[in-house]
Amino acid sequence: MYSVHQIALSIVVIGMPAFSQTANFNSINPSAEELKAYTDISNEVWAKMGRPAAPPYPTLSKISGFSGPVEILLEVDTSGKVTKANSLKSTAYHPSLAPMAISWSSTLKFPPAESTELLTRKFKIFVVFSKPGKVEIRPSLDTQFN
Repeated sequence: MYSVHQIALSIVVIGMPAFSQTANFNSINPSAEELKAYTDISNEVWAKMGRPAAPPYPTLSKISGFSGPVEILLEVDTSGKVTKANSLKSTAYHPSLAPMAISWSSTLKFPPAESTELLTRKFKIFVVFSKPGKVEIRPSLDTQFN
């Protein structure tokens, strides 16, 4: 017999939008050293991006009361296109929220790199799903974008 949570999770995952064919999207568990390469998105960069709207709260997750932060690690090419978006396995969130956060973050458009020396820029961002259905985008759990 399936529980309500198992059924809801199955429906949420099946109903997620398709991911880009050209980018890599996973849930990962990098080492502490690998995490150091990812930086917060500054308020200046966020403003240049046009202050993107937060993703929608997955309906069944909202109805079921699932909430929590999803930390996303992004790799961005010199043109500003997201080429990789991964969620951290260690972040305390319900698994149904990560696919929505990853899908949303893959559509972000960053300003082009000022230097061609960096082929890939690495950023981290938090998508915070909170009750009752509120979604916030933050550079870290301790700060908010201005």
